[in-house]
Order: sequence, then structure tokens, then C-alpha cells
Amino acid sequence: MKRNLTIIIIIGLLGFGDTVKALWQRMAGPDTSLAVFAIANLGANLFAATSPSGKFHSGATGMYRSNDFGASWTRIVTGLPAHQGFYHLTTRAGLDLLADEYDSIFRSSDNGDHWAPANHGIVSNIITGITSIGSAVLAACASSSHYEGGWIFRSTDRGVSWTQVYGPGNCPMVLTTIGSSVFAGTSYGHSTGFFRSIDSGVTWTEKMRVPNPEFSATAFGQRGSEIFFGSDNRFASPHDSVVYTSDDDGYYWSPAVLGLPSKTSVNAFATWGREIFAGTTHGVFQYRAGTRTWIPVSVGLRDSDISSLVILGDYLFAGTSSDGVYRRPLSEMPGMNEVSTHAAANNSVRIFPNPTTGLVTLDCSAKITQLQVSNLLGQSVIEQSNPGTSNFTIDISKLSAGTYFAKLTMPGALVVKKIVRE
Repeated sequence: MKRNLTIIIIIGLLGFGDTVKALWQRMAGPDTSLAVFAIANLGANLFAATSPSGKFHSGATGMYRSNDFGASWTRIVTGLPAHQGFYHLTTRAGLDLLADEYDSIFRSSDNGDHWAPANHGIVSNIITGITSIGSAVLAACASSSHYEGGWIFRSTDRGVSWTQVYGPGNCPMVLTTIGSSVFAGTSYGHSTGFFRSIDSGVTWTEKMRVPNPEFSATAFGQRGSEIFFGSDNRFASPHDSVVYTSDDDGYYWSPAVLGLPSKTSVNAFATWGREIFAGTTHGVFQYRAGTRTWIPVSVGLRDSDISSLVILGDYLFAGTSSDGVYRRPLSEMPGMNEVSTHAAANNSVRIFPNPTTGLVTLDCSAKITQLQVSNLLGQSVIEQSNPGTSNFTIDISKLSAGTYFAKLTMPGALVVKKIVRE
């Protein structure tokens, strides 16, 4: 059966800072009083793991799904415990969904329609994080509610059974897969830092200890070859760094905090091509690599306490701690303004043939200084630095069927095109 592949183009003048029209939009669901601790996508479907917020709420907690880019949401109940909150989400090999509700893990193999427990072999009843790499799934667990120690468990049979691969040791508070590595961040007060596995979670090596033991690891992200380590320094000195970056695979680290408020927590990162965003307790920030500075992009958010971020298509989604899910087009971010306001730039770029079986030609009115092709998750799959021409051909025949975005940088403008591959 034929599957179609689509690539989208957005145009904008290169700029810095939020604009009045670049607003976040509150989605119709989940309920506005719920905390959305995790958002993940499986194909074109979005899933939101929700729990009661700190304020009064009347909404139904649990798992929600959207198949229209967040415009509407449906609560999923089959096989899941009633009136329970969920805190983490991951997808395995593009086939399964796994979620936890603090003390149990559940799995779905039919796009979230039905769920079943997946806990056999896990000795802890406090799940602190889950992630997947290839066909393996990993779960981080705490030994007690004080988070003084913990374990990591691994499953290679879709969560049916689990084997301990780390611990007892420092309590892992967050698990993230970046490329071929898995990172586990540990809790504050107990040699805070992180461990890394390069063999799909079988073995672990300590990579970093942060300067202040009052930190707690909260998030990992990646921009090209640069790794980002986010933490919670709300209880540390206001001069201590909350974000560190490394461009040598995690051996040496330097702070990257300019523009971020003091006493904050970085709860999530999301990457789209060369752009990386941070979700914090003070809103959403976009990173400027040239100056190692973060700029706020939170206009329109009624709740600035961001719990989760994910990118699907041309949208950045933010889960908040007490006001559900928000959405904002990536084309409205600084440096990526709306297509409609720059029709001349839009008309200056042609992509053909479209649809294509593999080879596609890009014809522009100006020389292209950089090209990136990214998938729906924002992961870069093709990059060309300084092509130096206004007309050239790329081969996308080796890409899997799906939706891709080709981002072209030209003097004074940014263009992102959608291409259809048959």
C-alpha cells in the first residue's frame, strides 16, 4: 500500500523577541484545570498524561488523545484505573505507548484504545520516569518518597517483564533518550548529576556532578551535537546555573543561563532542527546559540508553569501545571514569522516535482545559506551548510514515509517547505 510523505514550508524575516501576534492558543481540552505532566505523539496522534492540579478542578484526570493537532481531545478509559493521574509517557519503536500513574506502568499497542498493566519485575511502587530506545523500554524508580535512592529497570518484551540494570544508587528522577544514548538525571542532595548508557540501557556510567548538591535533574535536550542539561535550582543560590551545555558528548559542561530567571526549574526541552525551546516554571524560552542567551516566547500563556513540551508538525505544544495544553505555530516564533506576512518570500521558492519519488529540486530567488530537513519530532535528517546556490537538488528517497519539514535559510528570510513523497 502506498504511503504519502509530506514536507511543510514556512517563511519569515529573521528577528529576535516575541511579537504581539505570536500568541499561544489554549486548546479545547484536556480540562483547563488539569496538570499536563507529559505530552507525546505516536504518528500524527497526540497523547496527554494529566493529573489533578494544585487548584480546585472538576475535570476528569487520566489519559487524553487528539488526532487533529490538539484542537480537540478525547479521554481514554479502557484498561486504565479510574480517577488516577498520569505523569510520564513514552512511545516504543513507533508501535506502543507506555504511561505510568506513579506506582504502575500501563501499555497500549492499539494507538491508545486499550491499555493493560506492564509491571512484572519492577520492585518499586514509585515510578519517576520512562523512556524507550529502539525496542527497549526503561523505567526509573525511587526507593522511597524521600527520593534518597532508586533503580532503573529495562524491558525488551514491550513491558511484559522487567530486569534491573541500575541500582540501588542515586535516585534517577528523569530518563531521556538522545540519539543512541540514554541519560538518567538524579535527585537533589544525593550527588546530583547524571548517568549515561550507550548500550540501550544495559550498563551505566556517571558523566557529571553539578556544583550544587541542592540541584535536582529535571530535563535533557539536544541541539545538533550540543547536549542540554536542565535542573531545578529554586532552592539553591540565585547565582547557580540551571542549564548546562556540552558539545563534546557530555565530558565538559558550561552554564547557559543568560535570559533565564533565577530560582527556576527547567522541566522540558523540545528541539526543531537547530532551534531548542525550554519549558520552565517561568514560561517558555527559545535559545540563541550565538549569544548563548534565552529569550522569552510566552505571550498568551495564562499559566507560565510549564510541565511538558512536544513538537508535532508546525506546532510547539506546552503542557501546563494547572491550565491544560497550549499550542503555538513554530512559524510564529522569533525568526520564523508567519507565511502570510511575507508573500514575496513565499513566492520566491519553488520545490518540484511535488509529489516526488526521491529527488526534489529547490529553486529560490536568493542563495541558500543553510538547509535542514526535519521529521515530525523535530529531528534533523538532512543538513547542508552553506550550499551557496539558489538552485539545487536533494535526495529524500531514503527517508521513511511520513511528514518532513525542509527549512531554508536565506539572507534576511527563513523558508520552510512541505514536500510530498510517493
